[in-house]
Amino acid sequence: MKLVYTILIVLSTIITGKGQSFSISDLIKMSNLDKNSFDSFATNNGFVFIQNVNTEYISRVEYEIYYTPTDKTNVKKYLHFHTKYYSPYKRSIFYTTKDKNEYLRIKNEIKQLGFKLFEPNKNFQNSQYFRKDLGNFEIVITTRDVYYEINLHVNE
Repeated sequence: MKLVYTILIVLSTIITGKGQSFSISDLIKMSNLDKNSFDSFATNNGFVFIQNVNTEYISRVEYEIYYTPTDKTNVKKYLHFHTKYYSPYKRSIFYTTKDKNEYLRIKNEIKQLGFKLFEPNKNFQNSQYFRKDLGNFEIVITTRDVYYEINLHVNE
C-alpha cells in the first residue's frame, strides 16, 4: 500500500509540475490566444482562476498557482492575460514567479532571441526593459522583493 501512495505522490508531482515553467516563446504563443483558449491553457498548466478585472484602460483575467492547494495565501506564480492594456499595447501577458533560476533562464532566453536591453525611463525605474527591434513585442522584467515579473506586451 505504501508503494501505491508513493507512486501516486510521484505522479501527482510530475503532473502538477508539468507546464508550470514558461519560456518567452510560450508567452508569445499565449499572447495570440483568445480568452477562452487562454483559460484552457492556464487551467491545463495548473493555474487556478482568480478574477476578471475590467476598467477603462485594462481588461484582464488573473490566475495563480499556490505552493499547496490548501494554502491560498502562499502564491507561487501569477499569470495575467490582458486583452486590453494601456495604449499602445494590444495584448499583454504578465507572468510572475518566485523561482530565481526560472527568472535567469527566461532572461537568458530573451537575450538569445535577439531582444535588446534598453535604459529604463521613468516608467520602468525598477525594471529591465527589453525590446526586439524587428517585431511588435516588448518585454519588461521587474524584480521586487522575492518576485520576478516578466511582462510581454504586443503592440498595436
